[in-house]
Amino acid sequence: MSQISSSSTNQSPSARKLCECKGYIKTWTSWTDLNLGRRFEACEMSQRNRGNGHNWEWLDATTCARGKN
Repeated sequence: MSQISSSSTNQSPSARKLCECKGYIKTWTSWTDLNLGRRFEACEMSQRNRGNGHNWEWLDATTCARGKN
């Protein structure tokens, strides 16, 4: 299963959130079959270092099986 996501940032630099590692927290959209279109916030460094104390949180609730069809 591939893990694909995209990010966009439309916040002013002063309003952007920082992770404990000092990386910026961005809003991403998942494009995997399991979580298609589901948004989450994650530290920009978490792609390279999964876990390790980087911020990561779903913004959208899970979609039921019927909603995925």
